[in-house]
Amino acid sequence: EFMGEVARHLRYFIRYKIEHDALWRGLRVILSGADCAGEGEHKIADHIRSARERGRRHCIYGLDADLIMLALATHAPAIVILREKVVFRGKRGASRAVSLRSTGDFILLHSDLLRKYMDLEMRTLVLPFDYSLDRIINDLLLMSFLVGNDFLPHSPALAIDQDGLDRLFDAYKRMLPSLGGYLLENLDVQPERLERLLSSVAPVELEFLRDDEHERKRAKKLLFPDATDDELAAMDERNDAQFARELAAAGSGGASGGAAG
Repeated sequence: EFMGEVARHLRYFIRYKIEHDALWRGLRVILSGADCAGEGEHKIADHIRSARERGRRHCIYGLDADLIMLALATHAPAIVILREKVVFRGKRGASRAVSLRSTGDFILLHSDLLRKYMDLEMRTLVLPFDYSLDRIINDLLLMSFLVGNDFLPHSPALAIDQDGLDRLFDAYKRMLPSLGGYLLENLDVQPERLERLLSSVAPVELEFLRDDEHERKRAKKLLFPDATDDELAAMDERNDAQFARELAAAGSGGASGGAAG
């Protein structure tokens, strides 16, 4: 009901501006409110992918980093993202508290220029299969999901603020010639190739769990969901070697059970 009221006010505002504001006349305004299913960023991306819009230039305003990934995912030739510049205040620590401060400055990110930089970075690889920038971008988008999003938690070793994205991309660039192909085939994940890539970054996982109290606690809660707070606290008193063995055993034994649930 509330969102419906918002949509009604927005429709009135758009009609008023088109009728009374010379700068709005001649504009085609599309309002996609809560009555149209879908998340806002994805509705914008679907619109850009349409045959009519794909070849045009587009400017999207928003702070959500997903817009960068969605711009690449459309494979459209010319998308510009307008972002307000923000700065982090304070280092992310055990409390995980990070605040942002607006600077009043703006940044333009050109997706076509980003594609060119990616091409320069990856084209130097000697691959035993055909080189495709679009397929590499799709692989990079897949890997970006692993550092966390609104629906999936990230692995402790792949946190963005711990250079997780750089670590994963470096491993991909190093291993791609030996993977036998791209991570995606017709947009289907190739689990054997992805497993090999993740195995290459897995050795640092326990190091992050030992050094990061928050991630250590979160990992134990995921692996031992039935444990009480006292039992979890008791685990903190055990040495790192014992904790490592429990993580390995719980991880290998609990994966199938979690999937079944």
